[in-house]
Amino acid sequence: MPASPHPEITGYRLDRELGRGGTGVVYAATRLADGCEVALKVLRPQLAADPGYGERLRAEADRASRVEHPGVVRILEVDPAAGTWLAMDRIDGPDLQRRLDCGPLDPATAVAVLRQVADAVAALHAAGLVHRDLKPANVLLTDAPGGPRAHVTDFGVATAGATVEGTFGNSPGSLPPEEWLHTFGPHGDHPADLVGTVTYMAPEQWRGEPSTPRTDIYALGGLTYAALTGRCPYPQPTLTELALAVAMEPPPAPSAAGAPSSFDHVVKRAMAKDAAHRFADVPEFIEALTAAGDGKAIVLASPRRSRRWWIAGGVGLLAAAAVGGYALSRPAPAPSTTVTRSECAQSATLRDQPGGRGRQIGVVRQGEVVTLDHHEDSGPWSYIHAPDGHSGWTLNEYLRTNCEN
Repeated sequence: MPASPHPEITGYRLDRELGRGGTGVVYAATRLADGCEVALKVLRPQLAADPGYGERLRAEADRASRVEHPGVVRILEVDPAAGTWLAMDRIDGPDLQRRLDCGPLDPATAVAVLRQVADAVAALHAAGLVHRDLKPANVLLTDAPGGPRAHVTDFGVATAGATVEGTFGNSPGSLPPEEWLHTFGPHGDHPADLVGTVTYMAPEQWRGEPSTPRTDIYALGGLTYAALTGRCPYPQPTLTELALAVAMEPPPAPSAAGAPSSFDHVVKRAMAKDAAHRFADVPEFIEALTAAGDGKAIVLASPRRSRRWWIAGGVGLLAAAAVGGYALSRPAPAPSTTVTRSECAQSATLRDQPGGRGRQIGVVRQGEVVTLDHHEDSGPWSYIHAPDGHSGWTLNEYLRTNCEN
């Protein structure tokens, strides 16, 4: 009898492969003790070899196993020795990614599915957990009398690396499914805290900062856009362009892809660059989403702007590293030909040209007064002169007439 191609896990018989992700491979399996059919996730060797990762996985899986919610896939057991595998409820149904490969959901179905996902995420937050990796592939769908039933899976365990495989279809843009993005510690052998799948990662995840419930709200905004349009929120084909888009481009509007315009504000608020500007919590997101499904737009008061250096942080550094520290010295227009206006900037990057393909050449910080060159306007972009002597392009939305607003 030929040997099984699957790994051997004590107490389980592994059958067919159900899927692969950035942290491991999921198999259909049977628990030998009672015949229970489960989904068994086996970590990739490079993660399994890190004892610290196994310890974190066991700790989070223990907390997650206490979450009782119909929309949360239960964790049944985790490897008690090394934390290299975990057993979950097996959900017999496609994931949302596969459903969206056939086209977007109609608005009513999208709202129903997203409300279920958001309600499950709220249950995780109430238990002190942050999902960190919400994406269509981590939402499983089953048939129910009232329509699709959503089940959130793979929560609280993807804490070691981010991948650019299969977040929408097989890869975002031209990124090959086997291309991974990891950050490493000083010795190059321990994955750091960059977490999530890059096309749905919030700016703070790109910077390697701790995730919060509002990190999941950002991903819920991305899921909303994807469900309504059948597209990922930022389709840039390379990591450099994707990093710059997350840093600089405004959140995408579903109406631009044919969805009702009432959802535009939901996505814009949920995917705000600054976490403080997103919905305060998941119930607030659900309220706005429900109103949008009824054709209404709830415009909530925006919190006071943070005095924090946002976009010039890790996202800008990632993009700068990716383009090899590119720099450009562009002479400013002669004063006699420049019509100027001084405005107060938010934290933003300066680019050598307007649009998504511009390269970073400098930064402006929150509260700095910059000078606009009106002979160099280009639609939503303005050419500005920063106090440190740098000049370049930035989005108009990062400029304000009053620094106190």
